[in-house]
Amino acid sequence: MSASDRVVAAPAAAEFPKTPFAIDERDPLARLLRLRLRLGWVHVLIIALVIYGPVEKLIVPAFGGYLRLSGPFGQWRPDVVAFLTGFLLYPLILAFYMWIASGIGSVFIGLAENRSFGAMDRYDSFLNRVQLSYDRRVWSFLSLTLAIAIVMVIHYVLWSPSASIEIWFGFDNMPHRIFALVLIGLVSYAGMQILLRHMLLVRWLQRLLHDMGDDLIIHPYHTDDAGGLGCIGQYAVRLSWLLGLVMLYFVAGSLLPSLQAGGTLKISLWNPAVTVGWIAYILVVPLSFLWLLLPVHVAMTAVRDRQLTVLSDRLESQLNMARQAAAGERRNLSSILKEVEHIKSMRNMILEDYPTWPVSASLRRQISLSTIIPPAVHLLISLALSIIPT
Repeated sequence: MSASDRVVAAPAAAEFPKTPFAIDERDPLARLLRLRLRLGWVHVLIIALVIYGPVEKLIVPAFGGYLRLSGPFGQWRPDVVAFLTGFLLYPLILAFYMWIASGIGSVFIGLAENRSFGAMDRYDSFLNRVQLSYDRRVWSFLSLTLAIAIVMVIHYVLWSPSASIEIWFGFDNMPHRIFALVLIGLVSYAGMQILLRHMLLVRWLQRLLHDMGDDLIIHPYHTDDAGGLGCIGQYAVRLSWLLGLVMLYFVAGSLLPSLQAGGTLKISLWNPAVTVGWIAYILVVPLSFLWLLLPVHVAMTAVRDRQLTVLSDRLESQLNMARQAAAGERRNLSSILKEVEHIKSMRNMILEDYPTWPVSASLRRQISLSTIIPPAVHLLISLALSIIPT
């Protein structure tokens, strides 16, 4: 069978693309990486690990003569925060930036493939509106503007000569400063794109549930253990891991003064930018998950409650009949009571089996695990300091 024959013979139910639509068609950096260089998120992760890790944190300082990995741990150059960003956080942000383009599409396509809404023709029209909202150059311009602002704050505030913590490569090392700021600018742009894309996802999910919530269909025995809405939970758990690493970065950055001074580790808001970063993180992260998951939870609960309402009405009717039968002839009482037990068992089954969150039990455990990362890094650093001479 030829390729064209296979297309013609495709089932009519395949109304939606099997691969998620792209949401980064107007993003020049994504187009360069994905279309021209044909790089996926794994390729970007590997390349970023090499550039942000060994190249910037080891090779360049070694040639410059300011690499120091001996003596007191707190006096190492690069410091622990530089190693964390170079070998973990920044590469993962860039990889997530590449992944989220298809990850967000997977959410909407997953809902379509699982037939989570009754009026699929309306959902098809809705899907086109979603993609058009992402297909705007303003998001790239806004991300670039915010990235430049972040670079300026780092250059003039975090890395200023008056800062209480000296940057690990030195205040006067202009070549490395420029190199580092360019790399940070790329990560900042990617991070802003992630934030804006996520905010659009939240907005569109809320609008979807507002406009089509009555058509929502929950499949209680779907393999995703989330009623067919597990694609939302899968996205949430991946986001939680990234946000956990961002928090680890803030924790490590706040510990840096005590690391360099030696002695007891303690959190220190040693710079206004660090304080602003913590405040933004504490405000944005909980609200991000709240806005993403709570409307879905409310809609799923409403679907379950509609099922329960029907059974409750039937149960009340049967109980009234039972009371009447008990007061008069009792020959129908036994059958009525059997029907009552049947309805009650159905009601209990719905209460137990209908999921009301788009996150399965295993994914909930992963989200919980991601919150353990920041305390764990504090413990690991403390353990390292007890082993490495200070």
